[in-house]
Amino acid sequence: MKAPDFDQPTLGLEVTAPLTVLNFGAHWCGLCRMVDPLLNRLATEWAGAVEVIHVNVEDHFRLAHRYGVKSLPTLVLLHNGQEVQRLSHFSSREDLLFQCHQWLDPYLSLWQQYLS
Repeated sequence: MKAPDFDQPTLGLEVTAPLTVLNFGAHWCGLCRMVDPLLNRLATEWAGAVEVIHVNVEDHFRLAHRYGVKSLPTLVLLHNGQEVQRLSHFSSREDLLFQCHQWLDPYLSLWQQYLS
């Protein structure tokens, strides 16, 4: 991943989807390693509508600070570059999937209508 541009809403990365999930984690974080494949699966399911950007907080601590990350993993949902939701506490894999669907389904419904 190229270095983020901290002054840009989408971090200066080429984001083509209207929804972006910033996945703040670290290689030593066991829960983060559980979250990564789930988010990759969701990104594949919702290709074109959702883009997942994995952010290693050790490499990009300024970005983590900018988004007020206090625990790992932290997921931040951006809609057109603006934060609209945040998830940092979940109890299980199923809870994470449920909460991600709660987050994204309203936006994805609008996206599906837009494409129709």
